[in-house]
Amino acid sequence: MDTIPVTQILKRAADKAGFNRVRYTESKIPTTISNVTVLLFFGDIRSSFTLSSLLLRRFREEARGSKYFILISWPGNEGLFPYVDEYWELNPGILKDENHLRSIYNDAFGFSNRNDIIIGCQRVLNTFFEEVLDWSALEPFYNNGFTEEYKERFKNIKRFLPSIPSSNILGNDFNRRISTSVNKVLIYPTLYAQNWRDGRLRPAELAKDFWVSLVERLLQEGFLPVIYQNFYTHDISADFLEKCVYLSNLSVSSLMSAMRATGCVLDLFSGVSRLAIGARCPFICCEERIVFNNLKDYEVNDLCGEGIPREYLYLFYSICDEIHKPLWNSAMFDSIINKLVSLLGDTDRNDWPSPSESYEIVPYNRVREIKRKKFGTHFIKVPKY
Repeated sequence: MDTIPVTQILKRAADKAGFNRVRYTESKIPTTISNVTVLLFFGDIRSSFTLSSLLLRRFREEARGSKYFILISWPGNEGLFPYVDEYWELNPGILKDENHLRSIYNDAFGFSNRNDIIIGCQRVLNTFFEEVLDWSALEPFYNNGFTEEYKERFKNIKRFLPSIPSSNILGNDFNRRISTSVNKVLIYPTLYAQNWRDGRLRPAELAKDFWVSLVERLLQEGFLPVIYQNFYTHDISADFLEKCVYLSNLSVSSLMSAMRATGCVLDLFSGVSRLAIGARCPFICCEERIVFNNLKDYEVNDLCGEGIPREYLYLFYSICDEIHKPLWNSAMFDSIINKLVSLLGDTDRNDWPSPSESYEIVPYNRVREIKRKKFGTHFIKVPKY
């Protein structure tokens, strides 16, 4: 196979496995295929950001520094990984419709993904390359938090944050629309809430009516909803027509640009607040407390989100069920509105972290220590009458 130019091998491998080569520099491609390392990654939003900011650049430079490194991942996510030599994404031609892409995402188990389509693609890649990695190559260093092996191998933590482009890339109409309102919030109306069940995150359907009710309430309170829609969201554009700003199927760089321009992100059981951290944008996150603690969201917040205003509401995702609709306002929406008013009223854009690319050592001692209460036996004294 080495008799064939490596550039042709890469093109043929991408075609056969069902991927598009979306970013590469021809002059950097090595002359021998043995100098190529491929990593296949189809984790969820949370893990995609963690891989980008805290893991992959370090691994790529210090464990595979002599290799031409190809990352294969989600469509549009190349902006999270500018430091890899080449980026491939799923070719829509191998998927019959968006339901296939949705099923692949729902099979993400944190950083790993055992969907049949992904497994099949990996088998094809193994026939072209000597080293095809998946998440298992990085798991010794990170398992719902940094492992002791990571600390022994790399000694310190380096954090990468990508450059966020100007909102000019979104067009004049977007900038004109959001300039009409002082209070704006970006919404990601996900089809599924990510909840903790049987020791892991699992998707649970989230009805369209929930999002319609939330947007109606935001409009009543004078907020301009900026609604992002893709394969994993409800389409609620017909419900509000010109009352909201709509964005569809953006690259992750464009989405983070929209987040920063909007000024606040509302994350409801989806993990999209990880991208808000990447955008260095304030956010409000509604999440199950068990998810926050078990996935060590506080670790990512403290290492990557310094200086970013944020608020959390700890709720069970089941509050979003239609059976609880009479409680949505009093049990949830009221609190969201109050936190939005407080967060937007207290933030000054001049105080936000810079949107420029950064790569620097961050001290782990800035991560808070989670103190869990110990419950023992308590005796209750009953007064005598």
